Amino acid sequence: MVERVGVSEEVIFTGGAAKSIAMRKALENSLGVKLAVPEEPQITGALGAAIIAKEGL
Repeated sequence: MVERVGVSEEVIFTGGAAKSIAMRKALENSLGVKLAVPEEPQITGALGAAIIAKEGL
């Protein structure tokens, strides 16, 4: 997918896998960019879903 759509200057890595330093480094090497990782990357999906649900009410 990256080859098809490209990579911007900033890539944010979320989800539980983002807590793995090895996974982060492998992805950075593969993409050729430094990844930004939120403080609690494993909850970003749930936060987004909660915001969407709240706005839908």
